[in-house]
Amino acid sequence: MRQHALNCIQDLITINCLNVVAAWKVDGVDTLITMLSSAINVDGDINDLCRVLELKELSQASLETFADIRYDETFIDPNSPSLFSTRSPVAQAVDLNPVFRYLVAITRLLEYMAVILSENNSYILKVS
Repeated sequence: MRQHALNCIQDLITINCLNVVAAWKVDGVDTLITMLSSAINVDGDINDLCRVLELKELSQASLETFADIRYDETFIDPNSPSLFSTRSPVAQAVDLNPVFRYLVAITRLLEYMAVILSENNSYILKVS
């Protein structure tokens, strides 16, 4: 359900860039940022994170959620010894856990909104 909701929001923004303004005006952007902020401040295990994000227990179905979301392979050279390389424990944790993939999906949606606002700012200002 959440995956479908995020996909629908992105589709609406793609269809009409003014929809990103609508999402901002109804506090959609603030809600997503608050959700990420809450996740960052969790001091516990994955179950605590699930509670903060209001996710139920992880089932087999939820393990397949956001299956197409993977750690960003273009960010750093995969052979890099960096903690954030695609073969690092961080990348593996993100790729294997649907909760972390959900957080990546939210982050990418916010990034997409920012890009759309940036690319269409003159049109949005003119129409708004």
